[in-house]
Amino acid sequence: MKGDPNAYRAVREVIKVYSSPDPLLANTLKSVLDSCGIACEVKERLSEAHDGTLVLGLKVPTLIMGKVPMAELWVLDDAMAEVARNIIAQADKMDQPLQPAWTCGNCSELIEEQFDQCWQCGNSRA
Repeated sequence: MKGDPNAYRAVREVIKVYSSPDPLLANTLKSVLDSCGIACEVKERLSEAHDGTLVLGLKVPTLIMGKVPMAELWVLDDAMAEVARNIIAQADKMDQPLQPAWTCGNCSELIEEQFDQCWQCGNSRA
């Protein structure tokens, strides 16, 4: 069926939806997208370092000739790029503490954000 336009699947554009100097984080997000049925892959490359110390708030472990290793997450179907970005944004929100750490008003103990009661004296968060 030479020349039959129906014989070929439409070519989709590959879209970068995320990048990080932390390949573990990029691969974790790949697993999340995979579990949602979104075909994607992680590519690693070297990126220009701006000041040589911090990228996205993380200490960069290795500089190679002034470049920073970056892990990029690419969606293989451009039609799924926006869905993937929304899933990544939701995953990022889940990683943020809901409330900051707090100091007990009764005994002055510093309590982690996930607790509503002081472990030392039993006082509740104010």
